[in-house]
Amino acid sequence: IFAAYELMLKAPNLKVLLMDKGHDIYNRKCPILEKKIKQCPVKKDGSSSCAPACSMTSGFGGAGAFSDCVSLKRIVIPKGVEGIDCEAFSGCSSLKSVTIPDSVTWIGPDAFAGCTSLKSITLPKSVTEIHAYAFNECSALSTIYVPAMKADYYKELLPEEFHGKIVELAPEK
Repeated sequence: IFAAYELMLKAPNLKVLLMDKGHDIYNRKCPILEKKIKQCPVKKDGSSSCAPACSMTSGFGGAGAFSDCVSLKRIVIPKGVEGIDCEAFSGCSSLKSVTIPDSVTWIGPDAFAGCTSLKSITLPKSVTEIHAYAFNECSALSTIYVPAMKADYYKELLPEEFHGKIVELAPEK
């Protein structure tokens, strides 16, 4: 999904794309660590675009798209994305900020596993499915913000170990 979105923006006239499958999830490496690039590109707002550098060279296109990109500190998922695939951001140990749009309805297995710098996350009301291991090994995760009056709903979606971390946001006016 991210690859299609990125290509739609950067090459709107592209008719055919051939893309190598890339490494399987367990063999993906951050291109910075492999010295293929010096750093992920950084936007003016301080977020990492990591595209196409990290994304294309580490198996961009869904599962594990940004896995092990240890320099990634902030991600803003584009509006229109419907799900965060398995291991999409796993091992991104510097990831501190994630913005999830209302279009996202599901978060897959290990999507944020091992994101040890992630202290909080805000889940939009559109999320109806969260895999049990989506936030596995997120040792710093202390707060999961959910929409007002939805704490019980998200307790059904999240494993019991996260129930005490759920905080309801104030109602929208």
